[in-house]
Amino acid sequence: MDSVNQIDPNDVPYLPEARGGRLVRSRPGAMRVLAGLGLGAVVVLSLGVAGKLGQRAALAETASAQDQAPVVTVVRPHRPTTVPAVVLPATVEPMQETTVYARTSGYLKSVRVDIGDRVAAGQLLAEVESPETDQALREARAQLNRERASLLLAQATLERTRQLHAEQLVSRQQLDEQEAAFDTGQAAVEAAEATVQRLATQKDYERVVAPFSGTVTTRGVDRGALITAGSGSTVTSLFTIGQTDALRVFVDVPQSAAAGVRPGQPVGVGLREQPGRTIEGRVVRTAGALDPRSRTLRTEVHLPNDDHVLLPGMYVEVAFRAPSGAPPLVVPANALVIGADGARVAAVEDGAVRYRKVVLGRDFGHEVEVVSGLTGGESLVVSPGDRLMDGQAVQVAAAATKAD
Repeated sequence: MDSVNQIDPNDVPYLPEARGGRLVRSRPGAMRVLAGLGLGAVVVLSLGVAGKLGQRAALAETASAQDQAPVVTVVRPHRPTTVPAVVLPATVEPMQETTVYARTSGYLKSVRVDIGDRVAAGQLLAEVESPETDQALREARAQLNRERASLLLAQATLERTRQLHAEQLVSRQQLDEQEAAFDTGQAAVEAAEATVQRLATQKDYERVVAPFSGTVTTRGVDRGALITAGSGSTVTSLFTIGQTDALRVFVDVPQSAAAGVRPGQPVGVGLREQPGRTIEGRVVRTAGALDPRSRTLRTEVHLPNDDHVLLPGMYVEVAFRAPSGAPPLVVPANALVIGADGARVAAVEDGAVRYRKVVLGRDFGHEVEVVSGLTGGESLVVSPGDRLMDGQAVQVAAAATKAD
């Protein structure tokens, strides 16, 4: 038991020894402990000093970066040498277009035209067979003949009565009755003639003719179909005819360009399918007032189409030539700041940023017109974003250049 618990005093530096009845410490072990403690303190102190020095250097670098003004690129607004035309989309429409309905009921006897056929005014398009109308016309004519015969009898009787009354062989009452019978006969004849005229006109409607020269664009019936007279959504139409030798387009001109649109003004109409070709048109009339909802001016343009190159329904682009005079300033689109309070630009004045409100005109994609707010000599910051504050000092990267 004693051999197991026995400890060598040299292995334990703080193990006391009994010398003359007093406890003493082992000196070699104490020295090693003190040396280790001293070395650890030096290491800790070195790490603390290095961390403080790095933190101070980082703070100094941050402060230096904050004190340095940001570098910006600037451009100058300019006036284009030529004012671009106002190009607006539109759809080609016939000069006239109408839907043809039957004026009399019956069966479609024949169809003389089809879609794509060009017809002249008054040309026969189709025929409607209406037995009821024919029968009614015959009855009306027979009634007219009967009324005319009755009128002739009433006229002869009246003449005889007048002679007898002159000889005082009949009373005045009898003469008045014959005159009234003659007047009634005349009225009956006129009514019968009106009936015959109405039915004859209705019979003429069995021939469906073109109201004007144009092109048949739709056909809604076939031969033998039952036709109902009238018009509306519940009645089937026969044909649709459009006048295509001259066409028209309606263009909604925005407010910024509406003041320069006048009747008689020439315009250029282009097709995407035929690049480089321009068809000359002319402004015929305008609405004379802007639509309060869209702030646009309704404008009608007429186009010649003798060669029938243009077709109704085509998409075209109408170019309104810009009026003469000094064009407005333009700035790059990336020089604008659009916010809740409108459009602004960041101008560099005396080494500081100054925001200015501007009124914009037409948008050309990479450039935008500025109607008011600039004089043309400003240096505008490119892509200012939200990083620049009003009054903040900046450095210009290079001399202001003219915007492309």
